[in-house]
Amino acid sequence: MKKVKGLGMNIFRKHQIVINIIFDDNYGFKESVIKKIIRKTINLTLSELNDDYKKKYEVNILLAQNEQMKKINRKYRKIDKVTNVLSFPQGEIMSKLGKEKLLLGDIVLSLDKLRNEAEDQSKKFNNHLTHIIMHGFMHLLGFDHENEKEAKVMEEKEKDILLKLSIDDPYI
Repeated sequence: MKKVKGLGMNIFRKHQIVINIIFDDNYGFKESVIKKIIRKTINLTLSELNDDYKKKYEVNILLAQNEQMKKINRKYRKIDKVTNVLSFPQGEIMSKLGKEKLLLGDIVLSLDKLRNEAEDQSKKFNNHLTHIIMHGFMHLLGFDHENEKEAKVMEEKEKDILLKLSIDDPYI
């Protein structure tokens, strides 16, 4: 959230965003905890990267099983393996939901893949989940890492936001 000064007091401005979360499988995680991490991460990321508080946004998140993630990855990226996150930004024309909301797109996450990565990389699961949610959401906001310059910009922004959450640099 951005801090706005006015009349000698601090006011926190918050974006209006609808976050639709669907669990295909929770892999033994508490759904309420996962939802809280998702909402906190998306709200903070949007606040840090977008100053348009007048718009209302919407994003869909599917927490998929590994087999479903593999099928989606194969269908849309022609890569026949499980990945931790896939993002599907909506085009400008398709994104308008009436005049009320702007649909940013869809994010698909594999909790099982993320848990395995966190263990393999000796990271805290919640920190790794936060980073990957942020990474996927930034793709919906137009960030990418197709070349070195884009990757550097995206990584620096991720690290800056993660630092606000007291999460270490995930790229070390």
